[in-house]
Amino acid sequence: MPRLQWPRIVDRAADIVTSYGEVGGCTLWQAYCRLVAEGLIPHIPWDAIRDDTQIAVEAPPSFAGPAARVLTDERG
Repeated sequence: MPRLQWPRIVDRAADIVTSYGEVGGCTLWQAYCRLVAEGLIPHIPWDAIRDDTQIAVEAPPSFAGPAARVLTDERG
């Protein structure tokens, strides 16, 4: 693949995200897949970016659901 053309990639990513905004938002995965499909960025195998050990970031050991993420107001 030739050198990445970042201004073009960023502009196209913005267009992709904007187009999904009307139907509920766009995930990073959706934007990534569209950019790969259009040949703007290379496909990176999931195993190359996945962090099962959670060493790279301070992540919780498991996801307990959305309720575990909600911050409560101290005033009750």
